[in-house]
This record gives sequence, C-alpha cells and structure tokens, in this order.
Amino acid sequence: MSAIVRLLTHKVSVPLKRPFITAVRRADAVELALVEAVDEDGRSGWGEAATSWKVTGESPESVAAAVVDPLGDAVLGHEPDDPALPGLIARAIWGNVAARSAVETAVLDLRAQAAGMSMVTLLKVMATDAATSPDEIALMSSVLTERKGSRNGQGNEHIAQMRPALGASSGEDSSTLRRSRRTRAVRTDMTLSAGDPEELARIAAGHVEDGFDHIKIKASRDHDAFAAVSAVRRAVGDEVVLRVDANQAWTPGEAIAFIQKSEDAGLGLEFVEQPVAFYDLAGMAKAKAASHTPIVADESVRVARDVRELAERGACDQINVKLAKTGGLCEALAVAGATRKAGMGILVGCMMEGPIGVSASAALAAVVSPDRVHDLDAALWLAETPVAGGARFVDEAVELDEGPGLGIRALREAA
Repeated sequence: MSAIVRLLTHKVSVPLKRPFITAVRRADAVELALVEAVDEDGRSGWGEAATSWKVTGESPESVAAAVVDPLGDAVLGHEPDDPALPGLIARAIWGNVAARSAVETAVLDLRAQAAGMSMVTLLKVMATDAATSPDEIALMSSVLTERKGSRNGQGNEHIAQMRPALGASSGEDSSTLRRSRRTRAVRTDMTLSAGDPEELARIAAGHVEDGFDHIKIKASRDHDAFAAVSAVRRAVGDEVVLRVDANQAWTPGEAIAFIQKSEDAGLGLEFVEQPVAFYDLAGMAKAKAASHTPIVADESVRVARDVRELAERGACDQINVKLAKTGGLCEALAVAGATRKAGMGILVGCMMEGPIGVSASAALAAVVSPDRVHDLDAALWLAETPVAGGARFVDEAVELDEGPGLGIRALREAA
C-alpha cells in the first residue's frame, strides 16, 4: 500500500434544523472537525471528531493541534495497513479521544479504499488479515463466532433475543459485497430534544409519519420528563418504541422515581439511558435493581475495561458504544466484544456528527449488532451536508455505501 503523506483538518460550521437540547448542552449549530489522510497515490481517507467541551472536552482547534503534531508524527510515513498504527495512534497523545478516533477512521478508510472493499467488509476481514494485530484477531474472531443474546426490553419486561453477530456470513467475500453500491443498511431511532411536552408530541408524530418507529426522548432537570414521555406516547400510540436518555440528569432516587412511575403508567419504555452521573456506578446499579426497565450505560463507558466493571457491579443491561468515547473503531470493537462476553446488549450511538462520523458508526453497527435499532440520527439534524457520498438516510434506514471505504467522495465547497 501507499504510505500516508499528509494529514489535514477541516473545520466546517453547519446550522441545525432545530435546536438540540439535552441535560448537558444546547446547540443551534455544530462545528464539524474533519480529518483527511492522503496517501502517495492521492487517495483521501476521512474521519470526523465529535467536539464538545462538555462532552468530549475537545474543540475543532484542539483537534487540529492534536492532528498537526502528535498524531501526525505517529501516522505520517506509515502504510494504512501497518499493524502498529492503532497502537501508535492510541499512545501518541493522552485523552483527545475524538481526535484519535478521527485519525484512526481516516487511516482505516484509506486502508479499505486501497484494498477495494467497504468499511464494513474491512472490519470483518480484519479478523483474518495477516497484517492485523493479535488482539484484533482475537476480538474479531469472537465477533464472528459468538451468538449471544442481547437483553432488549420492550414495555416493562426484559426480552432476550438471539442476534446474529454479523450481517453476512463469514464466507461472503468482498467481491460479492462490492457488486452492489448499497446492499446493507442499519436502522436508527429519531431523537427528541428535552422540551415542552406538547411540542415534543407534535414533532414525534411527524417523525412517525416519516417512517420512524423508534423515538428517543432527551430528559433534563429543567423539564418534566414524565409529562414529555406521556404526551409523546399519547401522540404516537402503543406500537412505536420509546426510549429515554437522561444524559446523567438525575440522582439515583430521581431515576428510580421516574422509571417506576413510567412503569406504573404503562408507558412501555424500551430502556432508560445513563440516568445518573457517569461515575456513580453504585447509583446506576441501584436504579437497575429497583426497576424492570433496562438500563443503558453511555457516558460511563469509554473503553473495554469500563464494560467489565459495569458488568461486575450489575449496573446496566446494555452498552451504548460511540467512537468519540472509545478513541476509534479498534477500541469500539473491543468494547463490543467485552459487552457480548458480559451477556449485555449493544447499541451503537453517535454525537452531534455529520455524514462522515455517522457513516463510520453505521459500519460498526452493521458488524457488531446489525439487527438492532441504533442511535445514528445525528446527520438528519444538519440543515445541509458538508460532504458528498457516505451513508444515506431512507426513512429509518441508514444505507451504507458498499463502494470502497466509507464512500466519501469530496468535501463540498462552502456556499
């Protein structure tokens, strides 16, 4: 393969269609931090860093600084399939997980393009690729062979469902996959910001008309979450799946009170995500023990060892895996592997990201949990798209480009 000769950053400001409001922040626009890795043959691989001072502790400026010096030093001159690269990227700089994720994704995008395969296919064949590290081989072998059920709650009950580990058989070769540009898709929910119950109900009904049957409602201390969920349930009916994401908004007592009240009212929540502070594993375990509704850990999980600790404490039923938390696809695969071994469900989510970040996350979702309805709607919040190519939204489906790499063709010129 051709060596990587340039590592560039692009800052793109994109307005949102409507304000994005959670327990942590409000955003009316996003500053996308894009990373472009260029090889000797002129190919460009793309990655995206999800930046937020309150969530990742990073900004487009900090990403640019990390890419120019430590991450550039680690990557430049190496071929994209160099098995040492994931470790070099991880050790190049402390923290800066979003920046590291963007660089690693760009490198893997280049590797997939050079090999003529999609990102989904690359994530699978890494299991047997001679250039893959032993840790990656062990991880991906477990993903290929395990058929563990994930606990996926519906209504007030835990429902165990057997999920195939991959979207295609392990014998499916890359030439077969490449014959169709868009043969693979994963499903996503649609998120509602924290807000006025009746307004959320109106928006939710519109999303259902647009083809979404999973709605995720953000909760915050400034809004009545029970009233919001009740209004949405009345608006969309009993067939639509509702999820609640508190983003650490509550104390354990408040979380238990909300969940039990929702159960008593028959609101039928699929799960409640990160009800308490990320560090309060004992509080999350208490909320799990006091309710029937599954608990999803998000902010409490960054790397695989976090999953093991959560499992040991009995703190959650499912894990939300995000590239901006793990530092890249390699660690995200490790998190997914640890989650499966713990017998917990896997949900792939994203931050407020554009098509590049969502495309990478959707590729991960297609490998680790293809039949799950994930949380990958961020690009639908953007008023305009900054790139050509990548994943495409068709109702609730995120259709993956089966061309080489992520399928990103170009960065659009600013208007």
